[in-house]
Amino acid sequence: DEIAQFLHPGLELEERLLACICIYNFSSGKGIHKLINFSEGVRESLRRLSHVTWMADELHKATYYLFSKSDQRISCVHTQTIEMHQSGSGSVTALIYHKGFLFSGYSDGSIKVWDVDDKLATLLWDIKEHKSAVTCFSLSETGDSVLSGSADKTIRIWQIVKGKVECAEVIKTKDSIKKLEAFSNMIFVITKGHKMKLLDSSRVSQSIFKGKGVKSMVAAQGKIYVGCIDSSIQELIVTSKREKEIRAPTRSWRIQNKPINSVLVYKDMLYSST
Repeated sequence: DEIAQFLHPGLELEERLLACICIYNFSSGKGIHKLINFSEGVRESLRRLSHVTWMADELHKATYYLFSKSDQRISCVHTQTIEMHQSGSGSVTALIYHKGFLFSGYSDGSIKVWDVDDKLATLLWDIKEHKSAVTCFSLSETGDSVLSGSADKTIRIWQIVKGKVECAEVIKTKDSIKKLEAFSNMIFVITKGHKMKLLDSSRVSQSIFKGKGVKSMVAAQGKIYVGCIDSSIQELIVTSKREKEIRAPTRSWRIQNKPINSVLVYKDMLYSST
């Protein structure tokens, strides 16, 4: 199991190949039945490595055969079916799904729009208007537009018009954008410096939750919930602009404050992670 973790695609190819060789040698002969203990995640790593070395291909086939003959319950680990790759654009920094298309943002500032089905991904549009990395996406409240935020200190609003993706509006800001949420005709922004801004319908910017370092946010049920660096959670009622603290920061010399890295609202529950 300790060696199998080095098969993960996120590691260097040399480490993955060495792990594959070790497992192949270990499983030769009677040891092959021990492959049944591999998780679906390990089998998926072998599948992705199978185009590099025949050993990974044989191991993947063996684990698939053994698993199909066993009575083990199938876990919830899903198998990758498609991998989209475009060289020259850098790493993928943001994703969003809109009107049947997958939007992907890249570190070079480009946005690519894909048509994805069960077995095939087709690149439809390659848009290069942001000058720096695309850091985030959000949907308008009506669902008609996609908003993109960037390190180039702009927000762009995109619409699909007559079969083409068009930039409907460019909003300039004073800070690089880390995250954004659209609510009604307003846009809420977390900047690179962990400040929170509100852009009204006239695109006039004002600071909210002053004095707080903001890490995450989510819009739901007429409110904005904000996770902060000091481990507190804040609430903003959008219509009245009333701010309220719903979870105080941890105050103890023994416990280091942990930022609220993510917040999520589902039904009547608010979830947070640190």
